[in-house]
Amino acid sequence: MMNCYRLVGVGLVLMMASVATAADTVESVQKRIVEQWEKLSSMSAKLVMTSSTTNASMTMTTMAEGTFEYMKKGDQKSVTVHGPAGRSEGIG
Repeated sequence: MMNCYRLVGVGLVLMMASVATAADTVESVQKRIVEQWEKLSSMSAKLVMTSSTTNASMTMTTMAEGTFEYMKKGDQKSVTVHGPAGRSEGIG
């Protein structure tokens, strides 16, 4: 039984030590993300959205797709969303 308590104690100490290391790792990752974002001049992403609404008399599911574009030149930033092309299913 005493060995079990020792094992749990060692596990807690290791877990607490890893939390401090994880915090440092999160900060370093955040720093790298910010550095890379500042270097970014443009990006494009496909957007997919699904929404479902249910009430007492009906259920409706809506799906939409589009394109998100971000461009940066100096201090000027531009965001454009193309679409969305959508459809509804399951009305009833």
